[in-house]
Order: sequence, then C-alpha cells, then structure tokens
Amino acid sequence: MQGRAAGVQVTQTNGAPGGDARIRIRGANSVLGNNNPLYIVDGYVGADFNFVNPSDIETIQVLKDAASTSIYGSRGANGVVIITTKKGARGLKVNYEGQFSISENIKRYDVLPAGEFAEIVNARATATGSGLPFTADQIAQYKQNGGTDWQSLVFRQGTGQQHQVTVSGGGEKTTYLISGNYLDQNGIVNNSGFRRYILRTNINTQVNDKLSFRLNLWGTQSKNHNTLDGGAIVQALAWAPTTPAYGSDGMPTFTDPIGSVYRNPLDYLYDQSIDTKRASLNVNGGLNYKLPIKGLTLDLQYAVNYLNSQNLNFTGKRLSNGVPSATRYSTDQVTLQNTNNLNYDVKIGNHSINAVAVLETQQYTEQNLTATDSGLRFPHEGYDNI
Repeated sequence: MQGRAAGVQVTQTNGAPGGDARIRIRGANSVLGNNNPLYIVDGYVGADFNFVNPSDIETIQVLKDAASTSIYGSRGANGVVIITTKKGARGLKVNYEGQFSISENIKRYDVLPAGEFAEIVNARATATGSGLPFTADQIAQYKQNGGTDWQSLVFRQGTGQQHQVTVSGGGEKTTYLISGNYLDQNGIVNNSGFRRYILRTNINTQVNDKLSFRLNLWGTQSKNHNTLDGGAIVQALAWAPTTPAYGSDGMPTFTDPIGSVYRNPLDYLYDQSIDTKRASLNVNGGLNYKLPIKGLTLDLQYAVNYLNSQNLNFTGKRLSNGVPSATRYSTDQVTLQNTNNLNYDVKIGNHSINAVAVLETQQYTEQNLTATDSGLRFPHEGYDNI
C-alpha cells in the first residue's frame, strides 16, 4: 500500500508474531485519539484490515482530504482505504501458494560474562565493606567454563509457514471464488506464537443486463500466545550469569541472590499464559439494478458482522507466590449495516454528469464479560478454571 498515495506510511506495530500493521494516511491527527484510517472491504464500512489476507486483495484505493470526508464524514478524517477482494471467473481454476520462513534474533544484548560479573560484584562488596560473594576459585571456574546464558534460554530460532488455496470458476452468469488461508508463526522467544485461519467466499450472479446479485462471506479465527509480555527478556538481562538456571530439584531457580528481585526468566516463559483469541464472521450481500432512466443505477447492500474477542490470562504458583490466578475478558460485537446507493452517470455531448446519493445505517451492539479468580484449585488447567 505504501507508495500508492503521497504521505501513506505503513509500519509494523511490533516484531511479535501476528503484530498488526499500522497505516497512517494523514499523519498523526490526535495525540490521545485513534489515528487509524477507515477501512472498507467489499463495501463493508469499518472492517478490520488485519483480518484481510493480502493474497485475496484485487484492488486498493486510498482516499485523502475532502474525498474521504465527502461521503464518510468524520469517520474518514484519518483517510479511507477501500479494498476490493478478488472475484471468480469462467472456467475452473485451482491455485496453491506456500511460504516457509525462519526468524532469528540477529543481535543479542551485550552483557558481562560470568567471570567479569563476579569480579565486579566482589569489588562492590569490598567497597561497601560486606563479605565477598565469590571465591577466587569460583571466579576462575566462571572464566573457564562460563555461566548461565539466559538469552540462549529465552530466545530461539522462530519458524513460520503460510498456506493459501484458492478455487475459482463459474459459468456464463454465475461465478465464484473460495479461498482458504492458514498462517502459523513461532516467535523468537520460547513458548510464543501466532496462528490464524481465514476462509473467504465471493459469489456473483448476472441475472440479465440490468440486474445482478453478489454475496461475500468471510470468517477468521486467530490466537496470539504469549506475544504481549516482555518479562522473560527483561529478566534475562537482569538475572546474574552466575546464578544457575535450574536448582537441584530440577525446577527453575526460584530467586537470584545477586541480580534481580523478580522471578526466573523461565517462569515468565512457562508459568504464565497470555492469550488473545479472536473470531469473526462477516456476511455481505447486495444487488445492483439499472433503472429505466438512462444512466441511473440503484445499488442495495446489507451486511452482518460478528466479532468475538477473548483476553485470557493465567499466572502460576511460582510467579504469584503460591496463589495462582486467572482472568477472562470476553467481548461480543454485532454490527448491522445497510447501504443504499443511487448513482446517476450520463454523458451529454462533450459533457458528463455524475451524481451519487447515499443512505447508510449502522447498528452496533457490544457485550462484555470479565471473570477473575485467584487461589485456583487446579492450576494445571490454567485459565480454563473459569
């Protein structure tokens, strides 16, 4: 999209798997408000751009300035992005696309090796008049064998895969396109990842030279797992390289006597779950009819959009000092939209007349539910306790 219109900026909000794309068309108009443009997908106003698979996009149109506010009003103050998805064509066609990727942390944080760290800790102890935490033999062993490489325990090589199957076809009057997309990304931080499914169907029927029908349906489901918390990375830099990762009982070391007052980086990886699940279904249908008056066309469209979003958090015994807890926040949103367009487009001699009258209504309903519990009886069930 970047480069299609002057001033359009496309950036990734973060490097985590499933990170949303951020688009700015008219810059940052508000410090505290929403600067996102208005997205329109196949005529549905207010669509979520991150639910659109790029392989399904046929055209993208960017509206700025007065063009974006003339029809959409204040909703288009940050610009408007109009997306049209691909349609079917005559003749059966099956297409498959596959992608595989590898992600690496190209540069890790530069931290002191265990031997030098022990020497500095001893120097601080000497300066403050306290006892030396490390003996000369321990420092020599750290210099020879090294200590705990916390970053190696937190980071990994991330892998990703994406598969797209598209089936299209039709006859003289009716065409269809069905596409399915699967995306699976494993983050470069252990026990983190993103998974998404998208199914899209477009059906178009030309009844005669005046009347046509269309039906667009798409559904998505996604899950972010442990991509919103950086505690493991922070503690990997804070915990001393002289502290072993695991204790004699085989469990992660509970406390760090030298570096950090917080829990082991491994506990932030495996003793909590921070999940975001989203499921969406959109049904969008309409008709287009050429009225008896030359150049006058009526277009009617109805759409229903359902979105369920769940934020699921669990904190285990080790991170909660023996009091495991869970929180579940659920949101259900239903949007009903009706758009009526009356378009007059005629050419008279060397002149052309184009006029559009639009009547659009939207009904938006939202329900929220929050549940929290602590002291869970079955911690191994995680947030499924509630």
